[in-house]
Amino acid sequence: MVSLIKLYILLLIFACQKNRSLDNVLKKLDINIELVDDFTVIESSNSIFNKRKVEKIIADSENERIELRIIQNYNREDAESYIKNQELLVLSNFDIYMAPYPGQISNLIKCEEKFLPIKEEMKTQKIMGVRFFLFSNDRYNIGECNEDLLIYKTAFSILYCIGKKTIYEFSYFTPKNKPNAKFHNIVKSFKCGKTK
Repeated sequence: MVSLIKLYILLLIFACQKNRSLDNVLKKLDINIELVDDFTVIESSNSIFNKRKVEKIIADSENERIELRIIQNYNREDAESYIKNQELLVLSNFDIYMAPYPGQISNLIKCEEKFLPIKEEMKTQKIMGVRFFLFSNDRYNIGECNEDLLIYKTAFSILYCIGKKTIYEFSYFTPKNKPNAKFHNIVKSFKCGKTK
């Protein structure tokens, strides 16, 4: 009898883990991202922001991470404003500013060109937004300009799915020394709504 209970518990644990695959969660949300079947959801939460439902999902696979924030009930005008504000927040991390203690070498603090974000605008009949390719540190924070502290190459997308009136903030982190093919395939494969 005891071994039957243990078997039941193991089957229950296995079933729960399978349901926590990112691919399964995305299907339930009517989102498609390619090459994520090996990611496991480690955190999921729901909240309210400005009277809008917000869902946050974090999934890991070995040394990679995907973070997805979904904000519902945005009209197009409000979505455009939100995207512009988020874009300014990202870019402000790389502003040039005065050193707090000017010295002989430099009076300014700024990032080297190779660490600055690369911005890509997106606009189709179904989706609009902006995507950034940049680097982040071991805490998944952008804005760092010291090569020794940069661990991940990062893609951060702020997308508005027009038909669903929903904003998606999609971040993908992978070690900076990994080949770019999978990185770009995952980032550019994001689709909301029906994929056909």
